[in-house]
Amino acid sequence: VYENIDEIEWSEQEYSILMQNLAHDLRRWLEQKERFGEQAEKLRELQVIENAVNRHVSLAITDQQGKITYINEKFCTTSQYSTNELIGEDHRAINSGFHSKEFMNKVWNTLSKGHVWKGEFKNKTKDGTFFWIDATIVPVISTQHEIPFQYISIWTDVTAYKQLEEKMEEQVKELARSNDELEQFAYVASHDLREPLRIVVCFSDLIARDYGDCMNDEGKQYMLIM
Repeated sequence: VYENIDEIEWSEQEYSILMQNLAHDLRRWLEQKERFGEQAEKLRELQVIENAVNRHVSLAITDQQGKITYINEKFCTTSQYSTNELIGEDHRAINSGFHSKEFMNKVWNTLSKGHVWKGEFKNKTKDGTFFWIDATIVPVISTQHEIPFQYISIWTDVTAYKQLEEKMEEQVKELARSNDELEQFAYVASHDLREPLRIVVCFSDLIARDYGDCMNDEGKQYMLIM
């Protein structure tokens, strides 16, 4: 047993093989280190992208049956549900009941055919508050199958926009009602003004007919003006 590697007597061939093995192991170690470094860098890049996504959009992934397999932080924040409460469930937890069955069937039929669906949903948070989203749902189709095996939903909260839109629609309706009232007022006012004038005209015609011969030229001129 050698206590020191320097005590070993190596033949030239053995030493060459040893150096080759050491060089091979060192190269493999350096390659693995570089690969792990690249993977760590990619992981950091993915974390940066995920943080950016979490600040702006909600993301959900569902399987072929519509069961949720992944949701991001923004989804949880907006819906008020935790990840554990929604994983394995479908989107009925946030369904507001606002949309008709025909509407939902149309969405599902579009996705089942492998087409992207884009539109607005009215959803409900855990505490019952309604909120609107602008969503894009992308079906994912594998090379082995023609039907989607999962769906990726990306959406943003547009509740403030919808509230502003509803407010503007109400203002337009209020303006239309005001215009109708103004037109009615103008009609009544016009009618009320015409009636006294009609009486004056009729009265002046009677005076001209019955007493015209008794008037001088100046009086007749006044009657013509009336």
